Amino acid sequence: MSLIVTGIFQNEDMAEDAQSYLLSNGFSEGVVELNEDGTHNETINIANRNGSVVTLYLQTSREAREGLDVLNNYGALEVNLPGIV
Repeated sequence: MSLIVTGIFQNEDMAEDAQSYLLSNGFSEGVVELNEDGTHNETINIANRNGSVVTLYLQTSREAREGLDVLNNYGALEVNLPGIV
């Protein structure tokens, strides 16, 4: 199962801090994507006009929850994790 977690950040610095933390703590580069150019989808396009988005491509709900917690802790304005309660 592949899970996608997105975190919308107010600015690029906050998103980069979250990305750096994730990469330093067990998440690989292929899993963590910093999207600044609005290419992911329409919701992210809107967010990118005023900030940055970190997207995580994960395999387990445990990883997804960990990623969600990190994005929240680093100040994401909105975090999306479809299908996980």
